[in-house]
Amino acid sequence: MDNPNFYHDFPFAVKREAEEFQTRPRIRCEGCGGTDFESGDDGFFYCRDCGGQSQDMLETDCAEDDMFAETGALYNNKYVRHGQSQSRPLPLSQSQSQSLSQARSKAAKEEMLRSLARNLGGLGNVKEERPHGFDDEFSQPMDFGNVPFPDDKSLADGIRLRYVQGMQLMIQMQCKELVERFGMSRLICGIVGEVWFRYLALRKVFDESWADKAILEAEAAAREHHMIRGNDDSDAHSFSRRKPVFVWVSSLRSMIPIHSSLAFTFLACHIAREQILPTDLVNWATEGKLPYISAFSDIEKSLGNPGAGFPLSSRFLFRPVYTPGTWQMEATAGSIAHCVGLHLPPVNFYAIAQRYLRQLSLPLEKILQHACHIYEWSMPAELWLSANPFQLPTRVCVMSILMIAIRILYEIHGHGVWEKSFSPLKNPSPSTKKKGDLENKCNTTHSHEEKIDSVYEKGSTPAQAPQFDTMDLLCKLEAKYNDMMNTPDHSRDFRSYLKYCKDIVFSGMTTSYEEERLIEALWDIYEKQEDSGAADGAIRSGGKGRWSPKDEGAAASNGAPPAAGREAALARMRQNMKENGFEYLPPRTRRRTDDYLHYRRKKIEGRLLFVAHADYFILLRACARLAQVDARIMHLGVLKLERRLRWLERRIGRSLLALRRGREGASAAVVAESAPPPP
Repeated sequence: MDNPNFYHDFPFAVKREAEEFQTRPRIRCEGCGGTDFESGDDGFFYCRDCGGQSQDMLETDCAEDDMFAETGALYNNKYVRHGQSQSRPLPLSQSQSQSLSQARSKAAKEEMLRSLARNLGGLGNVKEERPHGFDDEFSQPMDFGNVPFPDDKSLADGIRLRYVQGMQLMIQMQCKELVERFGMSRLICGIVGEVWFRYLALRKVFDESWADKAILEAEAAAREHHMIRGNDDSDAHSFSRRKPVFVWVSSLRSMIPIHSSLAFTFLACHIAREQILPTDLVNWATEGKLPYISAFSDIEKSLGNPGAGFPLSSRFLFRPVYTPGTWQMEATAGSIAHCVGLHLPPVNFYAIAQRYLRQLSLPLEKILQHACHIYEWSMPAELWLSANPFQLPTRVCVMSILMIAIRILYEIHGHGVWEKSFSPLKNPSPSTKKKGDLENKCNTTHSHEEKIDSVYEKGSTPAQAPQFDTMDLLCKLEAKYNDMMNTPDHSRDFRSYLKYCKDIVFSGMTTSYEEERLIEALWDIYEKQEDSGAADGAIRSGGKGRWSPKDEGAAASNGAPPAAGREAALARMRQNMKENGFEYLPPRTRRRTDDYLHYRRKKIEGRLLFVAHADYFILLRACARLAQVDARIMHLGVLKLERRLRWLERRIGRSLLALRRGREGASAAVVAESAPPPP
């Protein structure tokens, strides 16, 4: 490389460049600082002193005859792979030899790219066994740089097939999880398959002209949008900025939304008469117990990598943007059933009502029998699934029937039972003393769940139950209201929340080594601060616990004036009712009748507001929290069912009156015919 005679026959420009090269500073070895290098067989140069590889020099020799050729320099023949030939090659002309060299150099480039692709791809493609694999796959593994991009029709068919297969896998995984983890019947797996395939056939998802129709509909929508905004028709060409790939994906998501997977699962459970509720599916999907938010990673493992010709990732196709609400899920399930043409039964009232009563710790045999009578007598239309998104949920109707039965059996009609628990007692008798102890328990503690069962074991019916039974019921409902906070498992501590974010929210995202080290360092700092903070809190507390309602009850029993506790409890009740959109009504002083009390909205300060007594509101808010709806929505469901029951009573009363009059008229006619004629 240091021979100056090498550039003797070259033009002056090359000689000047060689002279400049000789005057430049020598490249030194990074290890020992030497300047003597020798060429290796791999294209790199190595130091003769220490053997270190130079990162500044690469071997890029070429033929001298091709230095100034029109076609450019060729690669050195010693780096071109030659095929073995058994026959002796014939002598070729100069042009043939040049074209052959170009072909060999091109083949060498392709071979190098293939080797890079194999190295980047993990030394070949290993086909894994897929638990939910399909026979007809869209793409096969191909070499890097040699993948032909599919045409529009093939691309549209591939996107449609992969989206439908992914949604089907998501539904299958949800049903499998319900059966294995939550004990649902295996019947839902067969039901959801029938409904799914009928829905695909009726929506014409696999229509031949689907892709063209989607493009035309998107163009028409874009033109209409421009006309509404008042733009010229010449601006309609801006639709071309939107790629057809995203138009096809939007069309598929409009026909089969991602959240419809939960609707298909809920519809199958509804047909199988399972006591599953939309609130259960939504909560489980949000917490990650059902494959929904992070299901795209499992779908990609099952379907495999779509290949380089497929422009959309599984994360883009199957990751939901939001979790649907319970109203939207019921409406979507109703629309699917309407599209397929299913004649759905009503909800399983007995199973759902039994579940609600157990969660409220109320006696089943006392309440469920009367609730079933109301259900069989009224049969409200809200017990059937509907495609109307503004209809009240089915669970609201079930809970409304239970509330009416409880109000009738326990006589919760605004008599001020809750307010009487704060009244002072003078010279209590043994029975009255027992009642006062029960009231003290109601105001101080919530450990009285066995009391109500012991009361009913004595043989008294709820309709004839004494007043402290209603008071005990209200205390139990207050305790359940405080215990029924719907707190997800991942929100209980910081560790669970971080694990939830890593496994569910940010599923499929990887971190580098530096990020892992940084996370570990930050986590160590957090643990040290948490331990020190817990120790400081224990020292500051001095062994004293937090304040509880028992302290208030103990203070009242030690001689504190009961009026102060009554006013404080009444102020809290008023505030709670106001926060939920209700106005407090004082107890009824004069009992005009002991019949069922119907509530109406009252005009206060020019506004129509909901009004209720404290007894009814305690029952209402506990049932509303259990059904996971707003208290006003729950109250509207009760009012609607009460109007239906009142209408049925009037119709029955008129029918009985007409029947009685008909019988009286018939008997009078018989008497008139049997009477002797006048003389």
